[in-house]
Formats: sequence, structure tokens, C-alpha cells
Amino acid sequence: LACLLLSLDAQLQGAWGNILVYASGCLLGLSFQPKDTILSAAVADILGNNQVAKCRTFVGLRSLDGAISLATNVAVYLFLTHHPEAYVYPWLAFASLALLTGVFVCLVMKETLKTKVGNYDEAHMEPQTQVPLPGFLRFPAWKAIWKDEILLLQAVLAFFFYAYFLGSVTVKTSYLSLIGFHIEDTLLPEIIASLTIYLAAPILLLLLKQVGVFSLSICGNLIFAGSFFFLGPYTYLVSDWGPYLAAALFQLALLVVLPAFQTIISDRLEPDIQAEGQAAISAIGTLGGVVGIPLYNAVLFDATAHGFQKTQVPCTSLVLAVLCAGLALVIKWRAGSNVGPQHSWTSSFPPEESMIAGED
Repeated sequence: LACLLLSLDAQLQGAWGNILVYASGCLLGLSFQPKDTILSAAVADILGNNQVAKCRTFVGLRSLDGAISLATNVAVYLFLTHHPEAYVYPWLAFASLALLTGVFVCLVMKETLKTKVGNYDEAHMEPQTQVPLPGFLRFPAWKAIWKDEILLLQAVLAFFFYAYFLGSVTVKTSYLSLIGFHIEDTLLPEIIASLTIYLAAPILLLLLKQVGVFSLSICGNLIFAGSFFFLGPYTYLVSDWGPYLAAALFQLALLVVLPAFQTIISDRLEPDIQAEGQAAISAIGTLGGVVGIPLYNAVLFDATAHGFQKTQVPCTSLVLAVLCAGLALVIKWRAGSNVGPQHSWTSSFPPEESMIAGED
């Protein structure tokens, strides 16, 4: 629906103002995070508490996502080189892909949750004899986060991570244009950097068991910091190749940090609240995006900036990425001294199927 609205806006050439763009932006935002949340919960349902298998699966899914993104970016780049007058057909193509995905999910995918969650009021609310928890904390996912120090810290980390991640993504094209890229060439660094995934994914899959998810979270944020260093100070002071190096590190960081986040959260939640717990922390991350996006677009980015002031956006992201790496280090330290909840749960598939899925 969002893509159809954008296609209509392109056909009308903005005759209705920005209303269709805003409406489609809201719809895209609503559809993005729930998709990752459901995928994370489905993987947890299938693989149970096998941490390494879950993280490897998340890395594999992220690699497939990168492959599709590479093909899509190449197609968009070739389209933009023709300097079209309108973007009606690309948005129709994206709408068709979204529709096909929905049809596939409805007709092919099967439910992975073994036992359905009951009514919240009856099954999950605090007993009347206890002091009632305030408001939304009565729901099981929020209650689990509130009572688990690691999940609380992870939620704080998610807030700052999505603040700089979504903020930097929304101004990336404008920033590259500011430092001299043509509009269609702003896709080139990302296209070239997508090849990083194919080199890094096999190595990462081999190292997962030795490194651990908490160390991956730290490394991922530090790699993001390196990406912003090359995008900002390095590009201004040293070489125009900075955006290409930055894009490669950015793709590598995505491959590392998001699977680590998903696995850390999944390991701390009961099996019947996997999706809700992932959604709760994603909601906190989205609040970070609500703060970060206007901060980056309305305050930090200046299309008339000169000199080193142009690097204000990547430098801010660099500082926040280092802050998140520090938070990830604290989480690893606290997890070492606070094991937290131990859930005796298994996958929703027979043992032999779960083992095969984990190995794959």
C-alpha cells in the first residue's frame, strides 16, 4: 500500500503536496520492525535455546537480505542513470514484490509457535495478592525486560543504536550529495560494499562459537564507529575513497551487530513471549529513531555547510557508536556476573529437525 501511494504521488508529480509521501512513510515504518520481530521469534521457536545456531541463522538471513539488496540497488542505479522524469514504475515493482511476499507467507509458511499465548488478563497479569505493576509493565514481555538487568541495558543500547543508525541512514544520500556525489552515484558505495557480506559471512559463521554474541555486539558498534570515521574525517582530510571504505564497514557492522542483538534478547526470554519481547525492545529502539531522525535532519545536517563542518553528521554518529560499544561492554560484564533466567525450553520441531536446522 505504501509503494502504491508513492507510485500515485509520482504519477501526480506532487500535485497533492506531501500528504501521500507522509502517509506512505508511516506505513513503511509500521511494516519494517514487525517483520524483523516475527522472523526473530520464528527462528527462536525452531531452534530453541541453541545460541550458536540461532546467531548463525540470523547471520544467514542477514546475508540473504544483503544479496537481495545488492540486486535491487543495481537495478535502481541502472534506472537512475537514465534520468527518468517520474518514478511510477519502480514503486509499482516494489509494490508487486511486497504483494508476492505476503502471498508466500500466507500460502507457504507455517506457524512455528508450539503453544498459543492465552489471554493476557487471565494468564499473564500479576496476581491480585501482589503489589500490581504499573501500566504496561503488567504485560509479560515488558515485565521480563523490567526484571532482567541485561534486557534493560539492551533496551537502553537499542535506543541509542537506532538513534544514530536511523538518523545516519536518512541523511546518507543528502550527505553524499553535499560532498560531491551525483544523486545516482550515491548508490555506488553501497553496491560495491555489498560484496563485503560474501567475504565476511563465512568467516563470521566459523567464529561465532569462539567469539560469543556479547563480543559481537561490542565489535559491531566499533565497526560502525570506524565506518563513520571513514565517512567523515577521513573523507575530508585524506581521500575521496572514504565513502567506499565506510560503506564496506557499514555492511559488515550490520552483519555483525543485528544478529547479536536478536540472539541476546532471544536468550533471555521465555518461549511464549519471544515475539513480544523482541517487539518491546524494538519499540524502544524506534523511540530512539523518533529522536534521532529529526535531530539528524533538522539540526545536524546543513546543506550549506563548508569545510570540516560538513562532517558533523558522521562525527556525531561516531561518538554515539562508541557510546553503544561501551554499553555493549557493560552488558557483557554484567552478563558474566549475572547469568539471569535459565529457560528449559526446546524448539517447536522434533529434535532431529531442530538439529538439522541448527547445522544448516
